[in-house]
Parts: sequence; C-alpha cells; structure tokens
Amino acid sequence: MKHQCQTIIISVISIFDIQSQEIIFPGLHGDSLLIELKKYYTPKTVLPYDQARTKLYTEIFLQNDSIECYYSGYKIPVPSGTNILSWPAKYGIQTEHLFPRSLGSASMPALGDLHHLVPTKATINTLRRNAPFAEIPDVQTKYWIHKDKVITTIPRKDIHLCSESKSNAFEPIEFRKGDIARSMFYFYTFYQSEANRKSKTFFSSMLSDLCRWHRTDEVDSTEINRTIAIARIQYNVNPFIFDPSLSERCYCAAYSDKPLKTYSVNIYPNPTKGLFYIDIPNYKGPIIMKISDSSGKLLESHHLMYFGLMSWRLSQGIFIFEILISNNPIIKQTILVI
Repeated sequence: MKHQCQTIIISVISIFDIQSQEIIFPGLHGDSLLIELKKYYTPKTVLPYDQARTKLYTEIFLQNDSIECYYSGYKIPVPSGTNILSWPAKYGIQTEHLFPRSLGSASMPALGDLHHLVPTKATINTLRRNAPFAEIPDVQTKYWIHKDKVITTIPRKDIHLCSESKSNAFEPIEFRKGDIARSMFYFYTFYQSEANRKSKTFFSSMLSDLCRWHRTDEVDSTEINRTIAIARIQYNVNPFIFDPSLSERCYCAAYSDKPLKTYSVNIYPNPTKGLFYIDIPNYKGPIIMKISDSSGKLLESHHLMYFGLMSWRLSQGIFIFEILISNNPIIKQTILVI
C-alpha cells in the first residue's frame, strides 16, 4: 500500500501545471510551517552516494545524450553504454553539493540527497570550494566563468551567461539563481541541524540574495521536471518549487525587495577637441574605465576611485568608451575627438 500511495503521488505531480500555485499548508509560517514540511516532504529513500551520482547523471541531468555543467553551460557528450561515473571525470566533470560538504552535507542522507547535487566542471568546483552564494559587484569579480573557460577580465558580450567568483563568494549564472535559492531553502529545511553544527551563519549570510533570486528567477519547466525525476527516486519533491510562497513564509519575510541602484554616466562634450568630462551623479566609489579604438581593440584599462566630476583627454580619433560600476549595466559610448 505504501508504494502504491507513493506512485499515485508522483503521478499527480507529473501532471502539475506550472502556472498553478496551490498553497501548501496555508496559514502556517515560520517554525510551525517548517515542522509540517519536514513531516510530509522529507525524502523516503536517499541512495548511497555513488548510486545517487549514477542517477544524477543518467536520470536527472542527461539531456540529448549530453551532460551540462550547472554553473557554466559546458556540455560533454555521453555515448550509450558509457560507464557513467568514469566518463564525466574524463572531461573534468564532478558532482557538486550546492550546500557544501564541509558545512553540513558530508554524511548521509544529506550527502546523497539529489535535490542539491549538480554536475560541474572540476575547475569551477575548485573556485567555489565552500564559498557562499552571493551577488558580486563586477568590479570585485576575480574570475568570469563560461563554458570551459575561466577568464580574469569582464567579458565583452554575454556577461549574463557567466558565473562569477572571488575569494569569499560565488555568483552563479543568471538563469540558475532561482533554482539554487530553492535548493538551498530545501537543504536547510531538512538538514538544518547538520548545517548549524558546522556554521550558524553560512546560510543566513546568503538569505538576502537567495530571497531576491527566488523572486526574480521564477520556477520554469526544467526545474519542475528535475524535481519530478528526483521524486521518482527519493519519493519526495522540493516543495519550494511548487509553492513560491513557502520561501516567503519560511525564510524571506524579513528580506523585502530593494532594487539595485543604477547610475547614469554623462560624458561631454562630444565631439571634443581632446578634453572631456565624466559625470556620474550621486555616485562615489570604484569604477573600471576601458577605452577601445573604433574596431573594438582595447587600448587602455583603468581601475579608478570616482569622487566627483573628472576630466580625461584623448588624442584625435574615434574611441569606444566603457564605464563599469558595480552591478550597474555597462555604460558604452562612442567619443569623437577632432
């Protein structure tokens, strides 16, 4: 009877309409809600680690005969009949614990819980280590990660397709942010005691960013399909995927959305005879200034502290001028020096 009920539950989940938002345990908040979630959504079966990894590669992340690095979009082919544990390692793919082993997921069942396991490039795994997830200002980013490349300069295009890293923080690719937030909420709900034994501040230090990511990167069909695939193995879903209000009622009520402040940059006069001025109203702090020729070839790059109206001088020519300020969109302007 138990297995029959579990099969029925999974069948119902499989036809779940992503647009519907049925409230789970309506009226409950905080600890009382967490108690009910643990009672009804704790995994029934967590596989031994290597078995879990096998399922991860064959049933959760295998798409069109390939596996994709969760953080960078790098894909590897997976021929049929492949030894699924040794083949990804050949391409430098490892199993990443979104909630780090050293901070609470080193032992079973947390070690093998598929709801927070993902494939990643080993080089990226090394960069992240056990750093918390966070929004990193572009001027503080040390490494930019895309596909199988790790670079140390701000990308000229497709910046939204890069993960970012610095010594004490890791910012995932934009379209993974909400997924990661909901995985972290899941982990802390069911493994809070394990996490708190290692650190009482690791999870809370991320909450502001995780709550914002949950709100701005909403659940999509890929995330739904993955949690359903995991449910067929562990007999539980990640409830934070099915009811967006759970994150608010459990963790995010204290973190109201505060939109990131953006800044305008005024460069004048343009055209100029050489001397021009840079004005960034209401801003003081670090900027990165890049100057390229008309073909896009970088000529100069300057890391500066902006304290107010500043002047600059260029020789005759046509130049592409870029100003980068924290999380502000890149300001780009063509300057004509006559």
